Amino acid sequence: MNKLLQFEDGILALSDASFRNFLNLKTVSLGNTLETISNYMFVNCPLLKEVVIPDSLSKIGNYQFYG
Repeated sequence: MNKLLQFEDGILALSDASFRNFLNLKTVSLGNTLETISNYMFVNCPLLKEVVIPDSLSKIGNYQFYG
């Protein structure tokens, strides 16, 4: 029942739908080294209110917050 997802530095990419259907997720803090977020990352996360995006992010896929 995680409400917070926090990434440490060193992660460069996240693959498709990694956090799909995390129904209780409210806050996400992405690590400072993240460069790519693939498609459908936070699909059907109805309680998600905050995503902290680092300056290092250069590519965001489609339909991140669908549903």
